[in-house]
Amino acid sequence: MGEAFLAHLISTLKGGPESRREWYEAIRALGTIWPRLPADLALRRRAQVSALLDVELMAGDAGVVRQAIRAFVQVGGPTAATAIRLARLLGHDDEGVVRQAIAGIGRTYPDAVAHRLRSFLGEPVLSAEAADALSRLRAPDSVTVKALIAALGRDSGRPHKIRRALASVVAADPELCESAIARLRPLAVHPREQLRSDALRALALMDAPGWPELCAKALDDASALAREHALIALITHGTDAHAGLVARGVHDREVRVRKVVAECLIRSTRAYADDLLAALSRDRDPEARSWATWSVWWRIRHSGDAAMHAALRDEHTEIRRRAAVLLATRRDPAGLAAVRAWLRGTADERSVAVTTLCQVGGWPDVDPVTALLRDEDPRVRRAAAFGLGSLLDRLPGRKRARRERLAATLTDMLGDPDRRCRSYAADTLHALIGDRALPALREAIADGRLDAYAFRWLL
Repeated sequence: MGEAFLAHLISTLKGGPESRREWYEAIRALGTIWPRLPADLALRRRAQVSALLDVELMAGDAGVVRQAIRAFVQVGGPTAATAIRLARLLGHDDEGVVRQAIAGIGRTYPDAVAHRLRSFLGEPVLSAEAADALSRLRAPDSVTVKALIAALGRDSGRPHKIRRALASVVAADPELCESAIARLRPLAVHPREQLRSDALRALALMDAPGWPELCAKALDDASALAREHALIALITHGTDAHAGLVARGVHDREVRVRKVVAECLIRSTRAYADDLLAALSRDRDPEARSWATWSVWWRIRHSGDAAMHAALRDEHTEIRRRAAVLLATRRDPAGLAAVRAWLRGTADERSVAVTTLCQVGGWPDVDPVTALLRDEDPRVRRAAAFGLGSLLDRLPGRKRARRERLAATLTDMLGDPDRRCRSYAADTLHALIGDRALPALREAIADGRLDAYAFRWLL
């Protein structure tokens, strides 16, 4: 089957497909099936398929060329010849083609054209791709290390790619690593904030001696960006011993720095993470509090049911609310009890409770939710009018009497002062009793209570 399909694809490319799509799909299929072919078949056909794809690499259509690059990487394999042939596309007019060619060279044999890849480190748009390709060099050299260090601090949009490439290139060579660290240390105090921030992060990635001390000094930097990067490095690469330094970020004068701390701590396994997030969740700035609360909730949600049940007693309303709703959707008794208690709470709590119970509630919830169709807050009435029909539909047993009572209440709601309440009531009413609702609905359209255009299907 593999040989027959491969022969079909080869004949398709040889004969010239009838449409661009057929051409594109044939090349794509070649790249997909090639790794799965028997070794002897791939060996016999490699030269022929490579020659066909080589022609497509020089095609005028950029979309076809990009797909041909992907296939050529699979067929040619990780060889210098493959990388050299892909290097011909580094001067292509289409940026997507150049990007794909750089990625393909990185996956094959970047050493063969390392000098060409280094030239892209000075281009903001493609420097990240070039750095990623250079990180896969089999034999890194000092020239590449210097080029990557020179690329730090530039506005590439993805500076983390350059930092990671630098750390990867020097990882297996202690001499290169020492040389890179020696070049990076002065940059950690460079006048340009982006450059000193990148240098700090790179030193932390390489676990350079004394990097935590450099980060500690950076916490006094006038630049918020430098302080952010120092804190990210301490949280990501530091230890529990650096809790005091990270705590300084919790009280930083800039809201953006405190937000970064909350974001970094979300997945942190450090012992200090929960305490610092708790402190941030009481921040004086509402935006910082919101970020911290979300981070706390994310950690709780991924910590198991015990943490979720404990969150029902959390000091923060938002966390208690999220925990109760999530437990209720799992039909957990504690979560359902908490949500039902909100039916007597604030307007926000009543609205959330109605929405949740209409999704997961049972017969005991029908009457309390129906009563809220007459709630003083329009948000609560909307939630009840919107969800009650689906709640009744889900429940087993005889429901005719319930439907009739609810239909009468919804008919009265067609006179509600809130436009959206009237609209939701009309939709649910028609879903409950069908065409028997038409006279009341048409009357509401006629006197302007319902929008004639939105409900034109009733006319």
